[in-house]
Amino acid sequence: MVRLTLLIAVAVLLFLTACSHQNNQGDAAGAVSNEIKVESQASYPFPLIIWNKHIYRVTNDKVTDIDKEIGEIKNFSAVESEGQQDNYSNYYPKGTKIFSIVNIDTSVALAVKTGENEFVKAIPNTSS
Repeated sequence: MVRLTLLIAVAVLLFLTACSHQNNQGDAAGAVSNEIKVESQASYPFPLIIWNKHIYRVTNDKVTDIDKEIGEIKNFSAVESEGQQDNYSNYYPKGTKIFSIVNIDTSVALAVKTGENEFVKAIPNTSS
């Protein structure tokens, strides 16, 4: 009887541990996302920048072919209702530089400077 109780207790613990495991490597179908997820009190589902009155989603895609500086983040807020200004981000601080990418129109993609000689791609937000 004691063995049965111990066996049931171990099975319950294993079940609970397995249920609490989170897989941050991809979605339910196993696909790995190239988008950064925002963990904040705001309701934004992704890091974004607003440049030239257009919303861009920031991805994890690295960019190496940097053209020229075209702007910088001048407004930061994690509160959605305070955003929506030009040169704004809900993720990057004021002063973060924005660049064009060689041979890619800014309506297609931008580069955001994340470190010394490190840039990530931002693409137009197409979701409604």
